[in-house]
Amino acid sequence: MRPGFFNFDDDEPRHSIILDVARPKNFLKDPRDLGGVLVESKPVEKAKCSMCDQKLRLELFYFEGKTRRFIRCEGCNKYLFEIEKKRKNPP
Repeated sequence: MRPGFFNFDDDEPRHSIILDVARPKNFLKDPRDLGGVLVESKPVEKAKCSMCDQKLRLELFYFEGKTRRFIRCEGCNKYLFEIEKKRKNPP
């Protein structure tokens, strides 16, 4: 039997990380209030809000040369968290 046969750890890096997660009394601020411009909004398949069980939307905002992705609940109408691409470690 080859070494590592029973090793079930995933060696592949994840492609995104969650930067900030909202609490029920501490939702994220609306990105428009922070100077963001909504570029794209689309529904998130196979996911629902854990607080109100409604659908979620992925919204892409443009901020001074960068784009940032936020998840918004359609029921609560609040921004739950921000998603960012994982930064690559320098070799």
